[in-house]
Amino acid sequence: MNEAVDLGQRYVAALWDALNTHIADPGAAAARLGAVIASTRDVEAQLAGLRLRAMHEASLSGAAAVLDEVQHSVSTTVGEATAMLKLSLELGERFPKIADALNEGRISLQQANAIVTGLRKLPSHLTRADLATCQDTILDYVDTLGPTQLRVLATRLVHLVDPEGAEEEEKKRLEAEERAAMRGVASLHPSRFRWS
Repeated sequence: MNEAVDLGQRYVAALWDALNTHIADPGAAAARLGAVIASTRDVEAQLAGLRLRAMHEASLSGAAAVLDEVQHSVSTTVGEATAMLKLSLELGERFPKIADALNEGRISLQQANAIVTGLRKLPSHLTRADLATCQDTILDYVDTLGPTQLRVLATRLVHLVDPEGAEEEEKKRLEAEERAAMRGVASLHPSRFRWS
């Protein structure tokens, strides 16, 4: 384990060296800075994936002390830690393709969280194959959509894998909205107001 930590620290030191190296040519300097930013973004995502995977493994193995340390760390709030533990579980159990994309640095932690938040809203009757299709589909858009857009897209993927069910859910939602609107209109009827 110490060798892995040492290797990681050397990689970070190399990025610092690249950042601090003076280059007279502005174009070359901009290219170098862009490369450092891209490299740190990718590594940051991979480290987040590694941390989430370790949290999931701790949960699976019953390492209560590790999970307690995560939840009570001074570097995060209890709410943030709880959300990360929940995300680690969902990536490990339900959304392995999203986890793989994060582990490979293809998506950011924010994108992974947004995608999972959206996929979480899909109907519970979807099969593992349906969920795999949804994950594959949304991963096609990670280079062009930000976290908010990915979350919205994820919630709408039910139309791809279960169009009839999605239509039925939409019909129920619209009927509920109509009933709520009618209750609101009824509460505005003049007979409900006392004029003195």
